[in-house]
Amino acid sequence: MQLCLDIMNATLLSGNTLDCWLQVITLMLEKIPGTQQINKLRIIHLYEVDLNLMLNILWSRRLVWSAHDNHMLNNRQAGS
Repeated sequence: MQLCLDIMNATLLSGNTLDCWLQVITLMLEKIPGTQQINKLRIIHLYEVDLNLMLNILWSRRLVWSAHDNHMLNNRQAGS
């Protein structure tokens, strides 16, 4: 785990990206089985695990806590 953390920190500090982070697999699932209409497809992008972890930490957690600290969330905001 420490090695993965060191690699992610080094790439963030240097501004470089890993080659595996440039690859994305796009998966298209039918919302309604047997229906092959373009508007009835669910599109899922699969990223590299360590990139997905880093994006989760940088964006979702920091963004939500920053919005919370700056009172930018609506009082009716519910969920996680």
